[in-house]
Amino acid sequence: MYVGRTFATREDFKTALSIYAINCVFKFKFTRYQKDYLVSECDDKRICDWRVFAHKVGDSEEYEVRKAKLDHLCNVETRSRFSKHATSKVVAALLRANYANAYCGPRARDLPECILTEHNVRVLYWKAWKVKELAVVTAQGTDESSYALLPVYLHVLKLANPGTVYKLETVRDDNGDDRFKYVFVALGASVRGLPYVRRVVVVDGTHLFGKYLRCLLTASCQDANFQIFPIAFAIVDSETDESWRWFMQQLSEIVNDGQDLTFMSDRNSSILKSIPEVYPKAHHGFCLVHIRRNVKAKYLKKSGLPSLVWRAGSMYRKKDFDDEYDRIKQRNVRCWEFLEGIGVENWSRAYFEGERYNLMSSNIAESLNKALLPARGSPVLALIEFIRKMLGRWFETRRKRIARTVGDNPIAVERELLKRFKGGLGMAVLAVGRWDFEVKPKEGCHFHVSLEKRTCSCLEFQKLNLPCTHAMAAAHERGFEYKLLVGDMHKIKMWQPTVEGAILPVQDPAEVEVPEDIRVMCLMPPQTKRPPERPPKLRIHSAGEYEGKNKSKQPNKCGRCGGLGHNRVTCTNPLG
Repeated sequence: MYVGRTFATREDFKTALSIYAINCVFKFKFTRYQKDYLVSECDDKRICDWRVFAHKVGDSEEYEVRKAKLDHLCNVETRSRFSKHATSKVVAALLRANYANAYCGPRARDLPECILTEHNVRVLYWKAWKVKELAVVTAQGTDESSYALLPVYLHVLKLANPGTVYKLETVRDDNGDDRFKYVFVALGASVRGLPYVRRVVVVDGTHLFGKYLRCLLTASCQDANFQIFPIAFAIVDSETDESWRWFMQQLSEIVNDGQDLTFMSDRNSSILKSIPEVYPKAHHGFCLVHIRRNVKAKYLKKSGLPSLVWRAGSMYRKKDFDDEYDRIKQRNVRCWEFLEGIGVENWSRAYFEGERYNLMSSNIAESLNKALLPARGSPVLALIEFIRKMLGRWFETRRKRIARTVGDNPIAVERELLKRFKGGLGMAVLAVGRWDFEVKPKEGCHFHVSLEKRTCSCLEFQKLNLPCTHAMAAAHERGFEYKLLVGDMHKIKMWQPTVEGAILPVQDPAEVEVPEDIRVMCLMPPQTKRPPERPPKLRIHSAGEYEGKNKSKQPNKCGRCGGLGHNRVTCTNPLG
């Protein structure tokens, strides 16, 4: 605090003065509170002559410190009441930067200790909760203002990132106001990198826990380095037939339908209906992890059925799948009937008609949802901005990694080759032609490997476009370069173009030309009735995800007689 310092508004001056008092450990009060000036003095002005005089600057809203006497003479008892200035509004101003930069910031239950450590002020939990709410509003704006600014933001986002595809769906209410319904966003950098990734799209939905709730739908692929490649995002009301159909229709503008396209998801009924309607030629596979969890929930983990289902679904050859599938039927017919109802062609690699490559689950979508968790409680505008910054950070990190990579194969592919090379050591290899080999593993089976055609009778080589252990053993025997066995989709030349596009920050709307119809559009938030209780922040777990769910409840044991089914309070058994 010094003479000549200016503040944007009257409230800013009062807040800054309270923060100054907290940091310098003293208490003051406003002795004059006029329309165009303020006078603050020490709480014990009989002893201390500390005083600050601030006056309004002309006809503006600014205030300037005109006079200040900052030396204190008051005693410790007077200064010990400094925490009276730590109102929710003042503490929120202190913590604003924590929520503006990180989006998640400290949790309310961690704030009392944080405030005590950094500012020597004690606050209760409920005050800390209010502080967090105010800090989030001041840092990210309100949910209502976020919806109002959304049309302009989307236009400016597309101007900054050419090729960006977005769609804003509104609905008109009874008063004639336009209210938010859906929004779809696919950044231009993701659209340009899409031709260089495998055509296996993983779709999933996750809940948002902001003021107006909503649901976030995502579509993502896997790049040549087995990393998540986000394609598109949409914010909808919930996972309904209508919302998923709308999302798929917008996605069809950047992902073309075809026999070589595969979708991966859980068995959500709305997804099952929307994909055949919008993508009639595409294949649809189910997440094997979800099916295994369902089996574990229905038939218990100790039965061994979950591991059998996983082994069966991961088999490459139909013969091997049938053997494991028969074991499931012999062990539990009801489980076999449950899997038959799902359809083996939807969850098994051996009978799947399309190409799944190494994607047997929707884990990349779950990982993407986890990465977005810090912003899933933020206003819609802050959420989209968080996604933009996150993807920009991911792409830049991958560009640096590509620049450091030596050779033709990405780092993750080299790790896979090393693992398969070690698995192929000790196998007996017999050359039966120039490029054909008979490979005999330690288990005693025989496999035919053709290095020229890049095939193996185990079918793993063909389905993954990566050499299996048998092919690695044959290549090692012949002295063949291993990198020549890797498919083009796993090469650096396919990884690099996926991240070549830069994701640029948006400009100030005042500095760019915005169409008049977008600028004057007043978008209202959706009409949502918020349910009671605190919204959940974690996803709803699939059936059978936790072992504790399957354990039968143990009966109560009496501490008086040792019997089961009651406790010592209700015990009526005689002792002795």
